[in-house]
Amino acid sequence: MAKKAAKTGKELERRVADAYRAMGAWKVEHDVELAGNQIDVYVELETSGRLLHRIAVEVKDWSKPVGIDIVNGFAAIVNLLRHERLIDEGVIVSASGFSKQARSAAETYGIRLLEPADLEAMVAEAKGAGRTRSTAPPVPPPPTPYIAHPYPAQEHFTGRERTDLTAWLEDDAHPLLAVIAIGWCRRIATTSWLN
Repeated sequence: MAKKAAKTGKELERRVADAYRAMGAWKVEHDVELAGNQIDVYVELETSGRLLHRIAVEVKDWSKPVGIDIVNGFAAIVNLLRHERLIDEGVIVSASGFSKQARSAAETYGIRLLEPADLEAMVAEAKGAGRTRSTAPPVPPPPTPYIAHPYPAQEHFTGRERTDLTAWLEDDAHPLLAVIAIGWCRRIATTSWLN
């Protein structure tokens, strides 16, 4: 009996993957490990601005609606993966819908909840709009900066910095700012060619 349930779940995963492919996804993979977490379906789509949009999809082929515990658990994984810049969005697809509490939690965490009918509608909309994959790959997100020795952020500006910033904001009709070094800024006088 358990093997049959697993096959059913894999069938829904295939349907989800096929739907994203039909929407023009560049990359669709099953059972991907990201930062030690197993993701049912990993998707890379191109946005309208030709940027890469990465989605982690959790698929639940259950006979009852998905509850808040699943959403809370997946939200923690999505938060970690977003922080590590491995994904941009988390999605849960449920064959039997979601509880009211699960929908509320998902809204709070920024997790998209979909049912198979929602995916079908998204595919139809993409096909109707003629959205297909372009010949050039999407632009990947910029690399995560590495800061060897981070400086603590100053909570309040005082003294000379505050005076300089206040004067810069209040006195100049066309303020320009150049950052010279950490903790120091200088106002640059505007010239006639900027007007």
